[in-house]
Amino acid sequence: MRSLIKLLVALIPYHTLGIYLRGKYISQSHFIAATIVFIFLLHLLRYPMLKKTEIYWVAPFLGFLTIGLLGILYSPFGEAIWVKGFIQLAGIFVMLLLSIAVGRYLLSLSFMLTLTKIMMFSLTVFSAIAILQFILLNAFPGKNVIEFSFLNSLAGGSVWRAPGNLGSVYRANSLAAEPAHFSSYLSIGLGIAILRLGLFGKTHQIFLQKTIPFWAALIVLGGFLVSLSILGLVLVGIVIVSLYIATRKLKVTNIIRMFLLGIFLSVALFSLNVAAQNQLLSKFKSISLISFKGDYTGYDVNDLSALTISANAAVASRNFLNNPILGGGLGSHPLAYDLYAPSYVTKIPGFPRWNTEDAASLFLRLLSETGLAGLLL
Repeated sequence: MRSLIKLLVALIPYHTLGIYLRGKYISQSHFIAATIVFIFLLHLLRYPMLKKTEIYWVAPFLGFLTIGLLGILYSPFGEAIWVKGFIQLAGIFVMLLLSIAVGRYLLSLSFMLTLTKIMMFSLTVFSAIAILQFILLNAFPGKNVIEFSFLNSLAGGSVWRAPGNLGSVYRANSLAAEPAHFSSYLSIGLGIAILRLGLFGKTHQIFLQKTIPFWAALIVLGGFLVSLSILGLVLVGIVIVSLYIATRKLKVTNIIRMFLLGIFLSVALFSLNVAAQNQLLSKFKSISLISFKGDYTGYDVNDLSALTISANAAVASRNFLNNPILGGGLGSHPLAYDLYAPSYVTKIPGFPRWNTEDAASLFLRLLSETGLAGLLL
């Protein structure tokens, strides 16, 4: 079991390693997770007892499953969401069992540190590939020097996309599907990297010294820059604020370190923005479109991410208002999108139905499909 958990953690960033089965993408992570759950279920058959602490923190999740079931049964979309909804309920239940199984082993500090080391090594490789990709793509523009389209051939469908560019600057996404996904996976180790760099005092830095090399932490942080992802930069800010709340350590020396790091990141971003003909700044400005409620006739590729969130937010709010307690039911958002999508989505080439499966946001999806009850739980 320990070996399977180590393998699962090591392969978290490499979600694009998988295959399509009957039109649905199955990542290697799904196979490993299902195997761990199967072994855990066999263990529960022999010792069918949860520990008291496990019962305490499992209870809200069981409540969420109940809300999800009621939402499906009383959905305004009726039987149209049953298959998808019940599959999602089963998936949530499997992930709950997975978290219990892994959680038992995390009670060992030594094993948790081992997993941390494995995770950070994996993320360092993941980020190093992106940095190399960024350098080569910009050194040899248009040559596709380092790309991973072979993953699509192996999977039998589209799981990896070329990272694209802002202005004349090419972005990086390593083996992730796109730069935003790359940043999301990388953020798993961002807080640990920041602690290892000593931005929140020497105590945490020394504690992690034997687990994570200094250069590895720098590479992980560098990955956020080469992705040129607004989501990635927002995640950096969120993690720094969260670390302050968790550690309550913001001494003068730490402030100086963060100030110097901030200057370095600002200079790097300014340089990238100049090289990209101000396209990075334009991407930042597009964030204002998230609350967009008008009609859209222009077409700028930098606006698409924000407009996708805006369109799904409009759909989620309508789906929520129709049933504010339970929402439209698990799996209902794509159907709601067909009814409530803003008119401008049809005016942008290739835009319709972007991110409808996950509502472009976990918050929006919970609000849309599980209502206030599911969102609060």
